[in-house]
Amino acid sequence: MPLPRIPRVLPGSRHPLGRNTPGRSGPMTATARVVEASAGEWTDRLIGNPDGGNVFQGPAFAEHKGAFGWDPLFVVVDTPRGEVAVTVLSRTVPGVGAVWYAPKGPGTTSVADTVDVAHAIGELASRHGAFLLKVEPEIEDTVANRAALTHAGLEETWNVQPNGSTVILDITEDLDTIEAGFSRGTRYNIRRARKGGAVAKVVPVDEENCEIFLDLFAQTAEGRFSLRNREYYKSMWKRHAEAGQGCFVFGYAPEAGAEAPSGTTPAPGDDGSSWKVVCCDFVMLLGHKGSRKDAASLRKQPVRGVPALSVVESIRWLKEHGATEYDLCSSPPSDRLKDTDHPLYGVGQFKTGFNDHVTDFVGCWDLPLNRLKYKAWTAGGEGALLRVHLKRHGENWY
Repeated sequence: MPLPRIPRVLPGSRHPLGRNTPGRSGPMTATARVVEASAGEWTDRLIGNPDGGNVFQGPAFAEHKGAFGWDPLFVVVDTPRGEVAVTVLSRTVPGVGAVWYAPKGPGTTSVADTVDVAHAIGELASRHGAFLLKVEPEIEDTVANRAALTHAGLEETWNVQPNGSTVILDITEDLDTIEAGFSRGTRYNIRRARKGGAVAKVVPVDEENCEIFLDLFAQTAEGRFSLRNREYYKSMWKRHAEAGQGCFVFGYAPEAGAEAPSGTTPAPGDDGSSWKVVCCDFVMLLGHKGSRKDAASLRKQPVRGVPALSVVESIRWLKEHGATEYDLCSSPPSDRLKDTDHPLYGVGQFKTGFNDHVTDFVGCWDLPLNRLKYKAWTAGGEGALLRVHLKRHGENWY
């Protein structure tokens, strides 16, 4: 994996945990504790959070990360407004201490709550030998929100998860109404796909389909971005599918010269020699929220519009499983949507065909727990660790 651009973060004013801190109304009133819970129990607690839960906070994702160097912790933060459940991943940096990371957490919807919960977890993390807590709250990216986080002692850093800016679809209406709300161009592409005999369907997350997805993923990524190792993706996909929180949606197009029976479009598999997989989506689900985590497609589609048709099928599956919103997962920031030099320009053009509003979140923030260690971390320690880990394991440390 390529190294992310790591900004130079200058340590600002920090305040001992448990005392009054800028941006907070008084002494810390929230406290954090590690709990034990089954996957089902933890999912229910996450769904009960102010943000309704997040797929990257789910127990299936935590179990997956646990197989790749992280130690998952289930943390409950008791606040005057109720409990907040936070999945935290812990990883030790040799000779330094631990990094605690709450992917797309801590499940809050306001800066004030984010600050209180983050500081409570930070105090717990510090007692367990951590020098840094990373949080990634899904709160709106505004000048005021950034200022409040900074004032509370957090430091802005680069995003770990891909959807710091994204396109989110409201899928509460029936499927026909949802599709009618897409842009004219996207609706046209979907019609072209159907007219051309293309089909999108949910398929098993098994070894054969994982290999098909990964082969197409490699073609998609070539010259554009790097992939993790194949076992990483298989682990994530299979664990979510086994938990009932993930599926594959494959888009198929007829091979050249193949003809469907008159008036019908056969399901792929009925005539395996006549169909070709041209796009693959991996869809995650937690509570009422879905996410298009991974997607691959042929650069030159034999039938126009199959990736858009696959989004429709993904929405169908999500609605059948109780979802009311669908995060298409990653876009250029709203102020760079028309910037053709942005690496996600094409991705943004595709996704805004389903909803022209781009949601910008504040992104990932560090809460330093040890000033000297964090200063060394941001001065080059993190970059050195990532480079060594990449060289030895061919993998992103995060």
